[in-house]
Amino acid sequence: MEQPFLIDGHPVTFWHLIVEGDQKATYGELGGVLRDLRSLTVPEGLVLPSFAPSKSNSCGSTRAVIPDDDKVLLRKRWRKR
Repeated sequence: MEQPFLIDGHPVTFWHLIVEGDQKATYGELGGVLRDLRSLTVPEGLVLPSFAPSKSNSCGSTRAVIPDDDKVLLRKRWRKR
């Protein structure tokens, strides 16, 4: 499946959980995978909208599909920046 998809102008990717035994990945292992992902070359023709968080008064968590307690945490961290 070719990714990312553009949905309402937003790039979206789908991840699949690979279960290997009963032990989950550590935060360090996940961080390594994300670091490797971010080091990939951007596909030719992919244009993403710019985002300048320092110019915004909101962290955008009100639209996020995440639990309310996570939204509260993100808002607190956003205000401390």
